[in-house]
Amino acid sequence: MTGRPQIGLEDPSRIGTVSVLLISKDKDLIQNLYTGTVEKFELNTLTEVNTLEVFKGYNPDLIIWDTEIEGWKEFLREYGQRPLILLLKEQQIRDVLPSDAVYLWPKSKEGVSMLVDYMFHVLNDHHRRNQKEKKEELIRASRNQWMAIVDAITDYVYVVDNDYRIIKTNLAFAEHLNVSPEEIIGKRCYDVFNCRTRESCPKDAVSSAGRPYFYEKRKDGRLYQVSVYPFKEVENYTVHLMKDITEIQRLREHLYQTDKLTALGQMVSGIAHELNNPLTGIIVFSEMLMSLTSEDPSRQMLSKILNSAERCKRIVENLLTFARARKHTKSLDSLNAVIERTLELRNYWLKKNNIKVIKRIGSIPSILMDTQKMQEAIFHILLNAEQAIVLNGINNGRIEITTEYDTAERKIRIKIEDNGPGINPDIRNRIFEPFFTTKPVGIGTGLGLSIAYSIVSEHKGSIYIEESASGGTAFIIEIPVNCSV
Repeated sequence: MTGRPQIGLEDPSRIGTVSVLLISKDKDLIQNLYTGTVEKFELNTLTEVNTLEVFKGYNPDLIIWDTEIEGWKEFLREYGQRPLILLLKEQQIRDVLPSDAVYLWPKSKEGVSMLVDYMFHVLNDHHRRNQKEKKEELIRASRNQWMAIVDAITDYVYVVDNDYRIIKTNLAFAEHLNVSPEEIIGKRCYDVFNCRTRESCPKDAVSSAGRPYFYEKRKDGRLYQVSVYPFKEVENYTVHLMKDITEIQRLREHLYQTDKLTALGQMVSGIAHELNNPLTGIIVFSEMLMSLTSEDPSRQMLSKILNSAERCKRIVENLLTFARARKHTKSLDSLNAVIERTLELRNYWLKKNNIKVIKRIGSIPSILMDTQKMQEAIFHILLNAEQAIVLNGINNGRIEITTEYDTAERKIRIKIEDNGPGINPDIRNRIFEPFFTTKPVGIGTGLGLSIAYSIVSEHKGSIYIEESASGGTAFIIEIPVNCSV
């Protein structure tokens, strides 16, 4: 017996044919229900329930159970989520409590005549309950998913109430503080951040103005950009987003430094050109005077003038080479010559800081290389060794430079060794990372060694460090002789 009763207030058609299972051995009850539901329901009957296995694989839309047949209590424990009407004698009704899926109906002749209408009510009510539960489950799942999304954000997110208490936080913020999110909830934000006072608190500015507020904050040696937003749903609540911009700030400083160095390079280039003219005159006239005199004392003095002028000219040429912006080109040159030119650039500072340079220059072949880039790489390593000595207050500094040619591997090996404090083993694998530095703020950008690494790699070479016999650091550069840039 089939039909399409209006089940479900929003969209009755989605329920389809409604199946009802009647469990009773009351023949009058069965007959009356058949008569009353013939055009409305598909009705099936059971006159006894020997086992609950009968319900496996069979899921009627509604079950009507005459409590004179045993098994209904076990059914409730096993299948309590299915809509069920219990037909009870009047004296039983007060002993059974209805629940979300269990409905009670008195078993009487008058009650049976109205039972069909009650069945409609039960089905509609159960449908509404199901829809409500689905919506609530969807909301719960959405909230859990949203919290998982917030926890996946590596920036720090937290919500502060009008009493400065943190009421929500994401996992990243908790992990940053080495605690669980539950341990942060309820704490006041000025206690978490060790603020000395609540005066001029950005939260108050946002709460009063109702507009976002942005500022930068330092904590534990890191720089953060903090964005504070008003929480629209609750007055005076604020949402805080902390983003670590330490590396971004270093990049900014590097770009600023690059601009300064570019301007300085242009200035040095102009000065060097201006110095070249008088230096050329000094050299030419010194050579002319030497050719006109044969007296030894005068020639010796003129020779000293000439040597000094030529040394100044080489320094100026090195400055021009180092500062001049040009396309990188390859040429055949000796790494020994590159090292000598680089040392001339730092010679004054090495002497000023009482650093002795020991050179063990071996016989090595010339190679095809970008001379300016290779000079820059050696310059950065030399400067790193110099700073390691000076910043640690070592009075008798020493830098040893060794070059040799490995005939078996066809590699040129350069070793630059200092007697500084050495490098902590914990950070050795990071020293070639861009922006990584252990120097004080304002000294270096953390890019020198990474630039050197990049240049050596471009020449198909390798660069690594070893512990020096003196306890300092030894940088080893290996360049294949057949490299092409």
